[in-house]
Amino acid sequence: MLSGCVTTPPAVNYNYSYVESTGAWKTREIEDELDGNWRRSYVFTEKASWIDTNPGIFVDTYANGNTSLFFTNGDGYICDTGTLKVRVKFDDWEVYSLDRFYGEFKLSNNSSRIVLFDTPYNSNSAKSDFLEKLAKYKKVVIETQDSCGTIKQMKFNIEGNPHYIAKRIGPIL
Repeated sequence: MLSGCVTTPPAVNYNYSYVESTGAWKTREIEDELDGNWRRSYVFTEKASWIDTNPGIFVDTYANGNTSLFFTNGDGYICDTGTLKVRVKFDDWEVYSLDRFYGEFKLSNNSSRIVLFDTPYNSNSAKSDFLEKLAKYKKVVIETQDSCGTIKQMKFNIEGNPHYIAKRIGPIL
């Protein structure tokens, strides 16, 4: 007879704060008469080529309390048939991969943005963890490899912090 048990790691809890953006981060207020006003913090990196747009990291907060965290890789259309890969490295940390299987990210409807999510399936929630690191570190390298084989590597100066930050306060026990 075989037996075993499955354990789930404890969930990580975060505190969230609105602050003034500093350093490399720019913030602007967006007026939207239909959906309500919202705020965006962002950083850009250098254009990879004349045909690309500037890769960027964006943190959006809305009047209803929702937040969005996404990045663009400079490619106007990210080819994806389910094999899109995303690797990340903050400062001198080890490289880690965002996991699509656990729902940590998805491609936007127009295939131009990679959107991060918090999920109940992963104790190290991608969006909150990434948001915390944006305020903690000075640089991040993000690499994407799409289903058509296009590899984009972006280096961002993220010194300072966006207008909305997360701080890990430990696992919920």
